[in-house]
Amino acid sequence: MAIAALRHRKDPAAWLYLGVGFAASVTANVLHVDPAALHCARYAVAATPPVAAMLALAALMRQAWEHRTW
Repeated sequence: MAIAALRHRKDPAAWLYLGVGFAASVTANVLHVDPAALHCARYAVAATPPVAAMLALAALMRQAWEHRTW
């Protein structure tokens, strides 16, 4: 994805791979929540790290795409 953004090209396969990895990460984090403590906030906290990482990467790719100077 980073290479495609730096080259100013769209790469749907890279986004697909990223989406699959993101979904797997969120799913794995949420499944590690203790089922005995069924509280919605615990699931939200478990999903926060991969969501934050995805948003940070999306922001970085947007900057690389829009502010290319070479």
